[in-house]
Amino acid sequence: MKWRRLQILRVCAAGAVFLAGMGLGAAPGAGAQRWAGAPGAPAGQAGGPPFQPITVVSTGPTMSGGIYLGGLPVQGDWVGYTLGNTGCGHCQPYVHTIRLRNMLTTREISIHAATFDPYLDQVQGATGIQFAGPYLLWHQPGAVANPRYQAGSFACSLCLYDIRTGQGGPVPALQGPAGAIQDQLVPVALGPIYTQPETWRALLLANGPDFSRPAQLYTANLRTGETRPLPADIPLGGSVVAAVAWGPLVAWAISAYPAPGRLFVYNESADRARQIAPTLGAFNGLQSSGYGGDLFWSGADNALYRWRATTDTVEPLPGRASNFVVSSGDHLAWEETPISSPHPPTLKVMELSSGVVILQTPLGGPGADGKVVNGPIAGLADDKISLLSEDERPDGPPSDQRLSVAWLLDPHPAFARLWGLADAGIAAGHVARSWLWGPRPRFLANEAYVEAGDGAGKHLVEYFDKARMEINNPNGDLNDPSFVTNGLLTVEMVSGAIQTGNSSALPATVPCTIPVVGDPRPDNPLTPGYTTFAAVASLHGEHQAADRRGQPVADAIDVNGAVSTDAPHGALARYAAFVPQTGHNIPDVFWTYLTGMNQEYGLNWQLVLGYPISEGYWTQMRVGGHDYPVLVQLYQRRVLTYVPDFAPLWRIQQGNVGQHYLEWRYTLNGGRP
Repeated sequence: MKWRRLQILRVCAAGAVFLAGMGLGAAPGAGAQRWAGAPGAPAGQAGGPPFQPITVVSTGPTMSGGIYLGGLPVQGDWVGYTLGNTGCGHCQPYVHTIRLRNMLTTREISIHAATFDPYLDQVQGATGIQFAGPYLLWHQPGAVANPRYQAGSFACSLCLYDIRTGQGGPVPALQGPAGAIQDQLVPVALGPIYTQPETWRALLLANGPDFSRPAQLYTANLRTGETRPLPADIPLGGSVVAAVAWGPLVAWAISAYPAPGRLFVYNESADRARQIAPTLGAFNGLQSSGYGGDLFWSGADNALYRWRATTDTVEPLPGRASNFVVSSGDHLAWEETPISSPHPPTLKVMELSSGVVILQTPLGGPGADGKVVNGPIAGLADDKISLLSEDERPDGPPSDQRLSVAWLLDPHPAFARLWGLADAGIAAGHVARSWLWGPRPRFLANEAYVEAGDGAGKHLVEYFDKARMEINNPNGDLNDPSFVTNGLLTVEMVSGAIQTGNSSALPATVPCTIPVVGDPRPDNPLTPGYTTFAAVASLHGEHQAADRRGQPVADAIDVNGAVSTDAPHGALARYAAFVPQTGHNIPDVFWTYLTGMNQEYGLNWQLVLGYPISEGYWTQMRVGGHDYPVLVQLYQRRVLTYVPDFAPLWRIQQGNVGQHYLEWRYTLNGGRP
């Protein structure tokens, strides 16, 4: 793969967005390190979990032509991105859609920006898009009497949206000198005044008419509308290449080619601006430290520097990069490019307070869903990072663009202990049997859980091929067999509802048509998907069966949900047990496997699989281009499969419920523009 740089400049309150990416494997490097993405290492073991982001939005190979996917900062549980198009050969992409995705709940906010028709010579869309805390701020073309004008979700030119209330529109009553030219104001930064958490302000840039006069930088209080000019002293032909606002400080960098860039800091309390650095390679914003803000930038030699607000001192940072992002808390992420090509760059994430590198991994490797994630960084928070990627084609435009997210979390050691009971021997080559979980963790995250035992409203989860482990009460008894549980993933995919608690759920926007067994849908057209089983599954006490012990398992189901009788295959299995809790029977081939789990793994089968929610059904699956008859039975947490044509050790297997749910929750729901 070639290491192409996807250069992106985005100015925001927490910092700018520059290039980075991800991969697998621990890269060598000096300094303390909490964990690195060691390939194949189960969670909790030496090396920590693999760093494998999950795709949350994809343009898809059929939609990428003319579509441009951009990233926004990560703010709390929200990840943002933009969609744009190019309307002419020399124009930059114009943004027509802004979207925010809540990573805990999968809730999505979609805002359409006003635009002029893309076929005009002057293509216009949303610009200066800023996302900080609860606010989105952007500039869009104002309403005009022009048939090519396309109205957006809100009637405004300088637009403000509050994610807490869902309300959007013009910034309330802009005052001061900027109020008369608000249609010209483009946001370049957004952030709070730290002494007044509910008072948010923006930095707004107004260019002179036809660039005949120098640009002017303003600060605006979003609550009162008060604006005032800042002593930016932008020369004619110069530009503000980056600006930030945090605490009582405002900072900006001015570029006026061929003169080197200059960095200034302005203290509102003292009403004084002064130059901090004479030359800049790149600039990245203010870092909130609870007591004020620190500045971070890359010098002309690509060395990283930090200006400490409390001591008014400049100090070098480890690493050398022009592409980096600072979170609004305590993390710095950057991309280090090796001197010798063709080695891939390395992504590093460091805790600023301790100087510990908590992540160090080569860029350009498969994510949790197998998609290559090759950068750049789109956003950074103290618990997660988002990255932009694209498939590269030498003969044309990229076939797919993606936004991926990885959580920066430490795995709980209980996950590794539970995995080791069943699958450590398989991974080491000491045991020959099918996987209970899978060879390694796929994805580590926090997800919404209203009844969390620590009151946080979320729980730590770890995905494997076959299931999802979760800790609902981190303050509970580690020796309790139910300290780590399996999510009810099968129930959610069949019902089409994403659980956010024991009795709370969000309806999915896309039903789960992923085949319950076999290869992915494009290569496996005749296997029923999870939603197909809604007509025969017991989710709320419906579709229960009578006690059928001793009877042949002769029911069959096709991709459309039509149920029929398959007598020849029915002769291969009989029902051996009846489960009154859900009203379903268990075939003998599965019952022998289930009742042996306690001796084999030291695990109770009900804790691992839950109760059956369907009868056993014969259907067809395709694996590697070959079609096989397969007996499937859905359980609350898992899917069991029996393939009589397989070798004896592999006839009974756990379905890839963890893989399927991961794709359904994160990629398919809210995934494609």
